[in-house]
Amino acid sequence: MKQAGTGGVHSRCRTEDVDSNIFFPPSGRQYAKERRRREAAAKLICESCPVARECLSHAQRYGEKYGIWGGLTVGELTG
Repeated sequence: MKQAGTGGVHSRCRTEDVDSNIFFPPSGRQYAKERRRREAAAKLICESCPVARECLSHAQRYGEKYGIWGGLTVGELTG
């Protein structure tokens, strides 16, 4: 899938081998250790993403409230 405004460059999180659930908290409770592990895995994917900067800009522009965006948690974006 192409991401808007990237000239056709694909984001790493949109590839078939990546489970996008890793970028968002589960609907139920999650232990801190599991959250840290999930967030670290998501951030690792973002590190090699060619559109991470655009992703981060999107989150800031639209006030995303959940997930990992451009390698940062929402808490890191707002804090």
